[in-house]
Amino acid sequence: MLLHRDRALALMEETGVDALLAGSATNVVYLTGYMSDVLLSPFYECQSTAALARRPGAEPDLVSEPDILPLLRAGHDGPVDPSRGLASVCERCADQLRCWGEPVLVLGERDLVTVADRPVPVRHLRTYDRLGFTSLLETATGVAQTPAAERNPLQSAIAALRAYTQGTFSRSLVEATAAMLRDMGLDEAVIATDNLRLASHLSPVLPRARFVDGYDLFRRIRLVKTEEEIALMRESMRINEIGVRAAMAATRAGVLWSDVLEEHRAAVARAGGKWCGQWGILFGPRHMSAFALENKGYRLRPGDAVVFDSLVQYRQYWSDMARTGVIGPATERQRALYRAVRAAAEAVEAQALPGVHSSRLVEVAREALEREGAPASLCLLLPHGIGQEIFEFPGSYGREHEGFTLEENMTINFEVLQHAPEDGGAFHLEETLVVRRSGAESLATMPREMLETA
Repeated sequence: MLLHRDRALALMEETGVDALLAGSATNVVYLTGYMSDVLLSPFYECQSTAALARRPGAEPDLVSEPDILPLLRAGHDGPVDPSRGLASVCERCADQLRCWGEPVLVLGERDLVTVADRPVPVRHLRTYDRLGFTSLLETATGVAQTPAAERNPLQSAIAALRAYTQGTFSRSLVEATAAMLRDMGLDEAVIATDNLRLASHLSPVLPRARFVDGYDLFRRIRLVKTEEEIALMRESMRINEIGVRAAMAATRAGVLWSDVLEEHRAAVARAGGKWCGQWGILFGPRHMSAFALENKGYRLRPGDAVVFDSLVQYRQYWSDMARTGVIGPATERQRALYRAVRAAAEAVEAQALPGVHSSRLVEVAREALEREGAPASLCLLLPHGIGQEIFEFPGSYGREHEGFTLEENMTINFEVLQHAPEDGGAFHLEETLVVRRSGAESLATMPREMLETA
């Protein structure tokens, strides 16, 4: 699963939090693995919530039976009693929903189709409907018209999930979330949430619960990745490299930069990824190499240094990489500047070990630049975490400058962006690294040499 459960429970205990409540797509995905287009698109506002609770003062009581939704996906032999909800399937929860250490999910009823198609590892879920989709669920999917014995696997899963959730159905997300928290015994708990607006609606319904800002706590938990998360980021980087190669292949004198960007976006889309922002590549040639300017109608010229800083998302996880090219044969000065950038990036990679502070990585990069004779004062040196957000820092709102200490299985990038307006623009190299005890693992496989077009 995506959730690093042990880390989450430990940090919850450290901060005195009884439960996490996710009200953003980022953290709902993280806790549950649930990714629907409704959740991930800005249709209206918060579409789903998820919660994770710990048993105060005790080891987490982890349920050992198969996850509830894959169980239903495969078909449940016994009767599903809607009035008992989870208790009708998991006898260990017969007296109450003791989902200690296991995520639970609230979602719009129409998205039972998504869950039936792609089961997620949660212990319990509730549904709601505020826009009138309930009547469509079984009719549009053919469940209502098809006898039980003739239903296909997807229809059978939808029917099972509908029966499971019908007895606890709510008319709003707030009502369903409050009922879920109440079922979990969190009426008087300290609940850290990433959505204080949602908390303001829950507080009158659960007046004895205390809601606190959990934004930074969620981010601290997510800084260290599970192997499942790293696998998604590795695939994201694979797609990213496809896009950068396509952009580099289109780069030559006389070509419009907008055409290069179009090749990049098309390659990323064909490979199954999503690009960042409107254009896909940050920076670019000359005056764009330090700023993400809107006018992309620049025609590439001999001598231009071109920065391919590409950010790609795959199943909510980002990869971030940069390569540099020069239009026409590079000058010796351009080659020297790129050698310095590469030396700095590789020096950082060699030092990216658990226990090292990010400020030390900046020092290492600056020392490498100085050894190569590059002007460190004109070079951006920026370490940052990466995952479901492109910049993942432990704190927020002005605390980024404090840096962070590297931990095993943390994923980071280190930006080395050398500005050189008199030498064609800028020179950049970066990759996503996994911090390992045996040494940093780069998720990129693309060569690091600077491109020199014919």
